[in-house]
Amino acid sequence: MWIRLRNTVIGITILLFSLKSSFAYPGNEAEDMIKPKKEILVGLNLSTLGFGGSVTKNLSSRLDLRLNGSYLAYNYDVHKLKSDLQGDARLKVGAIGLNLDYFIFRFFYFSTGLSYNLTTVTVHALKAQSMNVGDIVLDPQDIGTVEAQIIPGSRIDPYLGGGFCFRRNKKLSFAIEMGLFFQGAPKVKLTATGMLEPTANVDQEKIIENNISPVIYYPNISLRLSYRIKL
Repeated sequence: MWIRLRNTVIGITILLFSLKSSFAYPGNEAEDMIKPKKEILVGLNLSTLGFGGSVTKNLSSRLDLRLNGSYLAYNYDVHKLKSDLQGDARLKVGAIGLNLDYFIFRFFYFSTGLSYNLTTVTVHALKAQSMNVGDIVLDPQDIGTVEAQIIPGSRIDPYLGGGFCFRRNKKLSFAIEMGLFFQGAPKVKLTATGMLEPTANVDQEKIIENNISPVIYYPNISLRLSYRIKL
């Protein structure tokens, strides 16, 4: 199924490259619809993939080629999630992608492309306090640490989405976009030390992967402010 989704998105992307519009904007001649404009749009993005920027080139009045980049890193205290543990959870999200935006109407576009997914979740944890086993006191480091790393099933992710772009013919334009990245079922890597070392095995990794296997999509909601530069 994953290969089928990927091939579908790639097929749509190729189709948009060769597509000639069957619509016409009011006041535009047919030759204007296929003639690229000598301009680029430089934008700033805020999205579910973090903060970033974009550079867009008009291929025709209906078709844009857009290079995107976004990134965000966030740390969270594991102790706030579970009081008997200490450590940190590190979340990194982001992507570098190339998209084709096809404008069905002057203000609404359909977007497809491929992105390199930078998302990684790493959790490092150990006991918050010493533990008594009979007359023996075990310190947290003696008990051991556990680290879990979760990455997307595929770093190269097809993307499908759509959005609204306002003031497209002015110096400034503002876009709202929503879509989905098809990242595949996440992969898990476990490592452990001390007494917990035997728990970091392939069987445990498979159990966690099965529990999170439905998470094959990553939602994209983005706001983009762009400035038009004539070449």
